[in-house]
This record gives sequence, C-alpha cells and structure tokens, in this order.
Amino acid sequence: MAVAYSNTNPQLSSYRAGSILSLTPGELLIKLYDLGLSALASGDRDRASRVVAQLIESLDFRYGEIAFGLFRLYRYCMDEIKRGEYEMPTRILRELRDTWIQALSRLEGGAS
Repeated sequence: MAVAYSNTNPQLSSYRAGSILSLTPGELLIKLYDLGLSALASGDRDRASRVVAQLIESLDFRYGEIAFGLFRLYRYCMDEIKRGEYEMPTRILRELRDTWIQALSRLEGGAS
C-alpha cells in the first residue's frame, strides 16, 4: 500500500515529529533558521514572523550581552518583516545560520 505524502497523513506527521524530537538543540536552531529563510523567500510574512518569534523565545538571557544582541537583531527582523521588507532579515538570518553551523561543526569536531 502506497503512503500518500500530505499534511493530513498521520504516518508522515508521526515521522516528522519523531525526526524533530531527535534533533539536538543546535540542529533545531538551524532548522528554525531554514524555516525562516524559506518563509522569507516565499514572501510568507506570517510564517516568517512566527519563526522569528520562536527564535526570540529560545533566547537564554543568562548569557548576557550575546542574548541581548541576538534579541535586538531578531526584533529588527520582526519589524522589517511586519513592514513587508525581507532583504535585511534574509541577510541577517542567513549570516546567523552560517555562523551557528560553523560554531556547531567546531564543537562537534572538537576544534578550539
């Protein structure tokens, strides 16, 4: 029996949920950036706003200025997205995504 791939398929939904639950925090962060970039590329303001809101919610302000700096960047992105401007949010999210990928690969590789 062939499995249809749609958003209403419970087997596919279960697979997606399982694959997301198995991601590390770093992989989840990269996935959020990917979702945000995809939403921006397609002009989906609502989805892009939800992604940036999730990035804001994920901040741990015990890390001080780093978290506050990211908050300011995300807030700027949110404001631009609400205005229908996607160029700078795309650039910012892409650069942050690339930076996180580099940092995570160094951590996984044990390089200092």
